[in-house]
Amino acid sequence: MKKTIVAAMLAGGALIAPLGIATSASAATVAPAGVVQPASTSGCTLAWHDSNTIGVKCNWGPFVAVAKCANGKTVIGASAHANTTSYAYCTSVNSHWNNSSANWYAAHA
Repeated sequence: MKKTIVAAMLAGGALIAPLGIATSASAATVAPAGVVQPASTSGCTLAWHDSNTIGVKCNWGPFVAVAKCANGKTVIGASAHANTTSYAYCTSVNSHWNNSSANWYAAHA
């Protein structure tokens, strides 16, 4: 018997699926196809952080927060509009964030 999984794509690229079904998309994954380089910190601030997560706020958008985690992996947050905050979670790759200005930036989404 063939099973079909139906999921919905929300604005900003968030993928939702029925409870208990893992999806390949998440708010904090390795750089997705829609992220355009070059990245920047111009017009952006590190609005919030702890040892695992960063929150970036930019005066332009749409953008995504990008964190370089201690294990060498890069994670991105969900797409955010100007003057709002995007959060990137190093815990999504079983790591933590090194508190350094060299370990975060924003990218056009």
